[in-house]
Amino acid sequence: MSNDTNNVSRREFVVKSAAVGAAALSASAILTSVARADEEKKSENGAGSKQGVLNVGFIGIGKMGDNHLNQFVGYKNVIVKAVADVDTTRREAARQKVDA
Repeated sequence: MSNDTNNVSRREFVVKSAAVGAAALSASAILTSVARADEEKKSENGAGSKQGVLNVGFIGIGKMGDNHLNQFVGYKNVIVKAVADVDTTRREAARQKVDA
């Protein structure tokens, strides 16, 4: 089944798609590391004292929310203000992470 307007084979399509995906993931990782380095620099200089502090709250922890909570708790300029979940075990586990 050949089409004259489209000369891309499946193999070429898969290889190019994988390359684009890898580039997108790499760019995300690079931008995140640059942002973290900038954040640490601001924290060391005292420039992020009250300005740049992000207050966040979580409603419904679940699996993704737990992962996000772990990420946000690790940042210096982020304060987790509230955690809410109908499941008391998830809520208490999240509260312990925030209080630690």
